[in-house]
Amino acid sequence: MTTRVEGSHCPDCGTFCDAATGVEDGGAVPGEGDITVCLCGSLLQFGAGMVLEPLDWSRVAPGPETNELLRLQNAVLDMKEKKR
Repeated sequence: MTTRVEGSHCPDCGTFCDAATGVEDGGAVPGEGDITVCLCGSLLQFGAGMVLEPLDWSRVAPGPETNELLRLQNAVLDMKEKKR
């Protein structure tokens, strides 16, 4: 499910992002501290006011969720490469 969010620019590529699509069922709405992947492949998190910030890896606990996050990033990068 795609949810509109307060717009913000990716700090890496400058793309304006005003929507987020959850990877889990249930239609979760993103909130402050949640992690996202930009279309450029950058791992980001929603900061105060839902402004996109670089991911703070010190706040990410190792585990299956981290592996899933890296798989998601790789999928985005693969899609980007195939469009070239």
